[in-house]
Amino acid sequence: MKKVLYLILMFSLNSVLSQENTVEEILIKAQGVINNQNNLSCDLKYNYYTSYDSSKPYQSHNGRLVKNLNNFLLKIHSTIFLSDQLNNMSLKLNEDQKAMVVSKSNINLDQANPIDNTQLLKQFKTYKLIENKNYWICVFIAPDITQLPYSKIEVEINKTNFLVNKQTLYFSARMPYFDDENNEKYGNPKLEIIMSNFKNSITVEEKNKTNIKSFININPNKISGKNQYKDYTVIEN
Repeated sequence: MKKVLYLILMFSLNSVLSQENTVEEILIKAQGVINNQNNLSCDLKYNYYTSYDSSKPYQSHNGRLVKNLNNFLLKIHSTIFLSDQLNNMSLKLNEDQKAMVVSKSNINLDQANPIDNTQLLKQFKTYKLIENKNYWICVFIAPDITQLPYSKIEVEINKTNFLVNKQTLYFSARMPYFDDENNEKYGNPKLEIIMSNFKNSITVEEKNKTNIKSFININPNKISGKNQYKDYTVIEN
């Protein structure tokens, strides 16, 4: 009986370890597909739900992601994130506020970039794999006590091309929202990011936008906005 129990425990342990390795292998291979593309673009759809069980988005925004060599441009509604490794600078710009933050060092877009999920392997100690006919779902689960803002993250990856179909982030903190009758309520929200229309090409305009000099003039003593951004407030970080 003890031998049977031992074999069951060993089988269960090996299954868990094998599954975690599979999650790691899938994410690394998926990231390799992205890294091997000099040019890449895709459309993004951000759906914000007020609770885990909500089926109707409370808010939705369109976005766009562009990769040119090692430079990434990410636009979410009216906010632009740019990581320019060529000039070793970064930018965060808000079109509604007409302001931008410029850093003279390259930022890490891991938290904002929905197609790079390899950092999740370092941030989460517990993860598992759910397999469907056409895609995998890599599920990352946070412990009960954690400094991470998410209790769980799900990453759906296409089996055919290893591209990310969708990422769902489940927030651990309760947040306020207003219902249809304008009553304030609280819920644990989730954010769904849907990726589509992947292409290994970008337009000339998109290529130019991945260079921070399309947004700013760089002078020895001052950085200022350029072209349609010339009146923007610039904060140097």
